[in-house]
Amino acid sequence: MRVQDNVGKISWTVADKVLFIAYGFVALLQIRVLPPSEIGLYSLLIGLQTWIFIVSDGAALQGIIQFGMNKSDRAGVHTVALVTHILLTLGISAGIALCAGPLSHIFHEPRFADVALWLPVFCVLTIPRTFCLKVLLRDSQMKQVFWTNFAWFGTMTVMTAWMILNHSLTDFSGMATISCAGIGVSSLVSVILAYKLVPLTLRNIPSLSAYYRFGVVQIGIAGVTNAVRQLDILLLQFSFHDLSFLGMYYSAKTFFRVFETGLDALFSIIYPTAIRLLPERKDEEFTAVLTKGVSYLFLAYVAAVVVLELGGTTLLVSILGGKYVNVAGQFNTMVLAALFLPFASLYSVLLAENRNVLMLLYVCIGTVCGAAVFILSGMLRQQWMFPLGIVVYNAVVAMLLYGAVKSRLGLRISMFFRAIPDVLNYLRHRRSA
Repeated sequence: MRVQDNVGKISWTVADKVLFIAYGFVALLQIRVLPPSEIGLYSLLIGLQTWIFIVSDGAALQGIIQFGMNKSDRAGVHTVALVTHILLTLGISAGIALCAGPLSHIFHEPRFADVALWLPVFCVLTIPRTFCLKVLLRDSQMKQVFWTNFAWFGTMTVMTAWMILNHSLTDFSGMATISCAGIGVSSLVSVILAYKLVPLTLRNIPSLSAYYRFGVVQIGIAGVTNAVRQLDILLLQFSFHDLSFLGMYYSAKTFFRVFETGLDALFSIIYPTAIRLLPERKDEEFTAVLTKGVSYLFLAYVAAVVVLELGGTTLLVSILGGKYVNVAGQFNTMVLAALFLPFASLYSVLLAENRNVLMLLYVCIGTVCGAAVFILSGMLRQQWMFPLGIVVYNAVVAMLLYGAVKSRLGLRISMFFRAIPDVLNYLRHRRSA
């Protein structure tokens, strides 16, 4: 793959992910002005909503890419995906809202009921955005993806500034209002940008058995995989009954989200490429794309982790103020997981080749290992130990994925360091030009 041939898509992808990173600073400002307990309660809402849409993405929206590459099939695929998406997200969120009382008791937090009642509102507003984004990603419309996310983050940034200046951002409900406004505006923009790409019909729909067979496995993979990334906060609250500690942990995850955003950017390029090239047996071309992408991200993460462990974290956490000082230790542990994150993009190979059951097995193994650390931390009442569950999960899955695709693509460890000669060659070329 020649990078210069795809500079447009790559540039918009990078710009899009810069939005996520830039909004991270706004999120840090929100955290700074709010008590840890309010941030902890908000993290429960965001974690649940994110997990619901990740599950629905696997069950409904991944099929847009898997079954919608042929333009003649797209209208039927869109219809099945949208109906499934709506039923799943609203069904799960409504079920949680109806169980608000018992769940408040289980998590030892009376205000969990507030979270449960906000959840269906979040889901209704998010449905158009997530559906349209998947269509845009399938068609590699990265410019439109950028503007959809710009509307999301821009709205929340303006709302945050206005509420802070008016001293009205004081609690969980303020954060929920900011998020709803951003999601609503982003959904509207996504519909405007994508409506011509989303024909719908009840005719020529795909085989429902094939679609849902693919989706059932994806539910397992997405739901289990992101149990560690999203539902760890529920396990933490259940184990420690401490919203303030939960707020600290969520703050550390806010910093860590920069690394997850890098992986998401890489996967958004690698997965459609795998779908296009691997069925055509263009293994060598795909391997070049894969190893270059993983290599650049891995080496960037190694450099970042070194800087953070040598004192960079202390500087970052100081932004939050003295009430969040304990975030530094949690983040320094959590950030070790970044060294394994780039290799999660190897999942695209298994997904493109429909080896989904194997992937499900791998994420189950990783989740069991990570959850064991979470549970042990709670049993021992050792808060510092809790972030190790994220490290263990990502390390186990990375090793299993590498073992699964190594022979198929002829991978060698040295391939994941190819960014070094690429960068050196580029610098030599620039110097001689």
